[in-house]
Amino acid sequence: MATSNPHCQSPPNFTTTSSALLPETTEILSRSRYFRVQLVASVSPTTATFSRVLQPLVDHENASLYRLEILGLFATVAEDEKLREASRTAEKNGNCGEIDGS
Repeated sequence: MATSNPHCQSPPNFTTTSSALLPETTEILSRSRYFRVQLVASVSPTTATFSRVLQPLVDHENASLYRLEILGLFATVAEDEKLREASRTAEKNGNCGEIDGS
């Protein structure tokens, strides 16, 4: 009998609509901003360590980028033009969020 690995990710979800894609992207970016604000508020220069700052930041960014990459994929593979356009717009919004650090 095979045992499940708790470190394995779930398979990606490729189901979305043009009307759901932009709000999902906005939610991911908002959660990332909130996470960074909370992280900064929870540490000081004397308590900042790799495990308290960098590891949580890397883990959160990986999880966020995982879904954003999937949402961006729709720009090139979706049959529906509205979904492709929503994906392109979401990708631009995500890039702006990364650039300005907000």
